[in-house]
Amino acid sequence: MQSLGMPDVFRSRSRASSNVSPANASPSNQTNNPQPVLDFTKRIDELKKSYSGRDGNGNRKHYVPESELDRYWTKPKVNEISQAYTPHLTIKFDLVKKRCLKLFSILVYVDRVKYFDDLQSLKISDAQLPVVEDNLPQALRSPAYDEVLQVLYKHQWLFCPLALDYALLTDLHLETDHILPFHDEEKIKDGDAAQIFKVKVNKTCNRLEGQVSISQTEPPIPPRI
Repeated sequence: MQSLGMPDVFRSRSRASSNVSPANASPSNQTNNPQPVLDFTKRIDELKKSYSGRDGNGNRKHYVPESELDRYWTKPKVNEISQAYTPHLTIKFDLVKKRCLKLFSILVYVDRVKYFDDLQSLKISDAQLPVVEDNLPQALRSPAYDEVLQVLYKHQWLFCPLALDYALLTDLHLETDHILPFHDEEKIKDGDAAQIFKVKVNKTCNRLEGQVSISQTEPPIPPRI
C-alpha cells in the first residue's frame, strides 16, 4: 500500500480527424493468414480482464502490462506474424523484444502490423509511446501516417498504463485516457488543495520500491485519479 498525494496533472486534448483515406496511406502488404492476429487479439482480451486501473476521468479501465507482452511474444509467434502477410514482413525478433513490445503489440491487435517496417525506418519505438498530438514526433506529421496515428490514439492506452518510476514522474503531464494502475483506493484526506489516497499499485507497473528520489527531497507524486 502507498499513501499518495494526487495533484491534477491530467490534460485534455481534442483529436484531429484524418484527412487522408486509409486506401491512400496503407502499405501494400496484405494478410494471407489472419489466425496469428486473431490468436493474439483473443489472448489480450482475456488478459486485460485481470488488470484494471482508472483513467483521468476516474473511469475504471482495463490494461495489459508490458510483462505480459514480453511473455507472449516468443520468436515463433513473431515469425508467424511476419509470415501472415504477402509479401512477408521484415520483423526482427530482438528489436521487438528490446525496443518495440508495446508498439508491435498495438499494431498486431488492430491488424495494422504492416506499418511496423515504416515506423521502424522512422525510428519510432516504445520510447515515443504514448503518442500525443501536441508532442508528435516530426517523422509522423506527414498526412501519409494519419491512419496509423488514429489507430495509436485510440488503442495505445490498453498497452501503456502509467509506469511509476521517479525518473518518469517529474513534471509529468498525462492525457485523460492514460490509465493509472491503481486499485483498492481509500481516501484518507480531502483538503482544499489536494486529496490524499491510499492505493495499491499493480506490481508490474511499480518501479518505486527500492528507488531513491532524484531530487533527494520529497519523491514525485502520481496524478489524481
